This record gives sequence, structure tokens and C-alpha cells, in this order.
Amino acid sequence: MGGLSPSAGSSQLTLVVPRDRSRGEARKKAEVIEVVGHLLSGLPPEVALRAVYAMVGLGATVCRPGDPHCRSCPLLDICQFNS
Repeated sequence: MGGLSPSAGSSQLTLVVPRDRSRGEARKKAEVIEVVGHLLSGLPPEVALRAVYAMVGLGATVCRPGDPHCRSCPLLDICQFNS
């Protein structure tokens, strides 16, 4: 199972991504890890963890695969989905 976990003996958070056998999926996950890492860099771990939960919530309620609710998305102005 994936998620964020505190690194042993550190105040840093580590992004844990489940392994996938598909190369295409692995590439997509690598891109997601890069973007998430960029978004969270420099944030204290407790803030970063809350931000991750907020992104998961956004994905589950607004930015849903197959039925996104773009008009109600707070990130509509910067989203590249419809560009």
C-alpha cells in the first residue's frame, strides 16, 4: 500500500508507492512522484502530510477518473486537463 511515512530517525517524510508490473504505470507513477515531491519540497512534514491528504480528497471527490467535476475544482485555473 502506498502513502507517506516518516523516515526512520528523521523528520523527513518518504513517499511510498506500491510496485506495479506495468512499465507504463511505473512511468506514470514516477511522474506523479516527481510532481508531488516538487509540490511538497520545503514544507514541514506535518504540513506536507496534510497536503497529501487534501490532494487525495480532491482526487476522490472532484478530479475523479471518468467523471471529473472540473467546474467546482479549486485548481481549475492551473489544471492542464482541458488545455
